[in-house]
Amino acid sequence: MELLIKNLGSIRNNNQTIDLTKKFYTFIGYNNSGKTLVSQLLWTIFNDDNIRKFSENTEIDSLVIDSEKPIKKITINQELIDEILNKFSQFIEKEVVNTYNLDASIKETIIGSNKLVFQANIKEFKDKSFRLTIVVGVNNDLGYLQISKRKGSLTINIKENNIPEKVFVKYPETF
Repeated sequence: MELLIKNLGSIRNNNQTIDLTKKFYTFIGYNNSGKTLVSQLLWTIFNDDNIRKFSENTEIDSLVIDSEKPIKKITINQELIDEILNKFSQFIEKEVVNTYNLDASIKETIIGSNKLVFQANIKEFKDKSFRLTIVVGVNNDLGYLQISKRKGSLTINIKENNIPEKVFVKYPETF
């Protein structure tokens, strides 16, 4: 995934993207050329609280979950990726103002002038695989979700499971 910063602080009409798949970034440039703004922007993008806030408060219209079977499926397509990235861009354009700790009187001007473009190709997603297990507790019931995607696939599988009762009998002090 790449980020194109079109308009942010002293950065204007930029056409150089930043590859967000890299683990380390070094910015070199003249004083007041936007290096600090870009590093603060990247912090805003990767901040766990911002990611949580975005995911909890954003509706994705083109997200379709096939929940007819015990294993729920989400099929990824370019339209879904583009919608998520567009909404994330709008969210970050507003959220970055809080990172910069700007005065309220100029926030709207800054928000209106920021222009960030996230770009991702469906091939990037198709080439990745992952498996994630999340423990879920509601009232006194414990269960877990297994979320997985195979390399070469465009489908995310979500399987809900209950923790077997015998686990609680064998290890009651843990729970």
